[in-house]
Amino acid sequence: MAGNYTCVNASSDKTFPKNFKPRDKIQQVYIINTQFVTKTPTCTCTGEVDIDFTRRKVTYKGYTVNGKPAIMGSSIKGALNAYALMLSTPEKVGDLFGFSKLEGRIYFKDAVINTTYKEFKLGRQWRPRKPCRGIRVYPLDKPSPTSEEIYFQAIPPNTTFSTEIILINGDKEELKLVIASMGAISYGIKLGRGKDRGYGIIKLTKVEVTDMNMSKIDVGDIIKDAQNIIKQKWDNVKSAFFP
Repeated sequence: MAGNYTCVNASSDKTFPKNFKPRDKIQQVYIINTQFVTKTPTCTCTGEVDIDFTRRKVTYKGYTVNGKPAIMGSSIKGALNAYALMLSTPEKVGDLFGFSKLEGRIYFKDAVINTTYKEFKLGRQWRPRKPCRGIRVYPLDKPSPTSEEIYFQAIPPNTTFSTEIILINGDKEELKLVIASMGAISYGIKLGRGKDRGYGIIKLTKVEVTDMNMSKIDVGDIIKDAQNIIKQKWDNVKSAFFP
């Protein structure tokens, strides 16, 4: 551990799969409906800022859809891509999430949330200075802002939200990996701004899966197997997951 980050021993990037699944014809579709709860303030910020010159205060603005707070689907995808790399092989993750010149087979909708943003103090975000051989993760599990007048608009803790994930030509093993990458109901994961300061922890609380025939899939054993994927890698990945 160096500062407030540690490195998980895993490939930090995908590789092009030698035997990838077909993209030209849809053979199966899984619609994964998920429900999460925010454990610490969470924001996938836009990069825009409000500056109060009188108070010398900077506020990062949160992402919105039709005026409502939202978590970007692309940010959810990016987080799950990183967790999948910790739990699986670069080839399998490349086939699922996509690689250069190979379209991914998994799609994420924005999670629009029926709440209002609140401002939380963020402070100066720490910048890594040492190289990380693996995937950099931030184990801090409680907000710990520094003293600078830097804030962000974030979704408050204990806020429930839902999103939809679509998996094309997937199989049960890939379903297990996706659910494991979300913490498999056992653990929280991190996304968005302020991960290094203890923000951005979300926890999966419910998951339902429907196939292309609109038949519901029994996910009980799938969730158990997803939990086992995490357990098998636990000594290496435990710093990336949260109670």
